[in-house]
Amino acid sequence: MTITKKIEIAKFNPCSEAVEFREKFKTFEESWQNCPRGDWMLWIAQRLKVDKRILTLAKGKCVETVLHLMKDDRSKAAVKAAIDYGNGLIDGDQLSAAAYDAAAADDAAAYDAYAAYAAYAAAYDDAAADD
Repeated sequence: MTITKKIEIAKFNPCSEAVEFREKFKTFEESWQNCPRGDWMLWIAQRLKVDKRILTLAKGKCVETVLHLMKDDRSKAAVKAAIDYGNGLIDGDQLSAAAYDAAAADDAAAYDAYAAYAAYAAAYDDAAADD
């Protein structure tokens, strides 16, 4: 990223850890080049109003690194949609549809996790009652 103007992150109210990191460097560009946190970089890029397609492509590429950990095809499709949107291959409505589907997958996973916990709690309570 080429920095063409003086940028200070304080006006965006970042976390104290990010402020401490920024203060280690003379310039924003130097801190950007040395930043080990992709989430901070995406956060500041969004506040700097980086083009939505470029930012979405960057987010998609970050998530693509853990695609192999995803089990639900809707989540994988959302990552592909983010990359496709960033590359101009799909429109915002198609991206939104993929995001909606991924949210449904997340809801289903959360429900499954809750159901598993409820089953565990019930079994634990039953076992404790037998003592």
